[in-house]
Amino acid sequence: WAALPEDVKADLRRQHNAAHAPSTAAALTNADLWQDGVDVEEARMLEAAMLGVPYEPPVHRRVVDPETAAAAAAAAQPESTRLRWEQDDAYEESLRADRAREAERRKQQEEEEEAQREAVEAERAAQLEEDRKAAEFAESDNDAPPEPATGPRVALRLLNGSRVVRRFSADDTLLEIRRWARRALRDAGCVPDGAWSVKGEGDMFPTSRDELKASTVAQHGVGGSVLNIVRL
Repeated sequence: WAALPEDVKADLRRQHNAAHAPSTAAALTNADLWQDGVDVEEARMLEAAMLGVPYEPPVHRRVVDPETAAAAAAAAQPESTRLRWEQDDAYEESLRADRAREAERRKQQEEEEEAQREAVEAERAAQLEEDRKAAEFAESDNDAPPEPATGPRVALRLLNGSRVVRRFSADDTLLEIRRWARRALRDAGCVPDGAWSVKGEGDMFPTSRDELKASTVAQHGVGGSVLNIVRL
């Protein structure tokens, strides 16, 4: 500082006073260099150090962290712009809430419709099963042939543990035995829920009507055996 010419010192003092004066601070931020290439801010820093006063750089040369800069930028926005942004944010939030409620409503509606379909299907299946059992018993009653005086004896163990015995002709089909089994189950009051079949000492009886009609008592070798009702 002592080595500087007096005119330079005087100029530095004017610059320092102008930098701290509210009326001219903004104008001085546009001139960082003197004509001879001397950095004005470096000279101000040197002057502040020599005079023992705090040095405050101009706004455009201050180091500001990103969060502070973002906050300052937001604060610098006009009130109308901030209001419009707040309204847009509120609208987007309301729209998201409406979409979430609509999605939840659709989901609940689909679940209710699915439950209704399942209930209808279950009721239909139960009715079909009831009709099937009624048709089986009606068929077994209408076409029951008389028991022959001679022929292989067949025993049937029911689900309640009781046992019935009947004679069949060797030419009778397995369908006749199944019909007899249906009558015996109905009379004993132990008709199984769901599908069932007859099993002898060997293989299980066929479940197809055509296969039952195609095999005879003699062919299947059920004469003199004990048959059992088996749930499927």
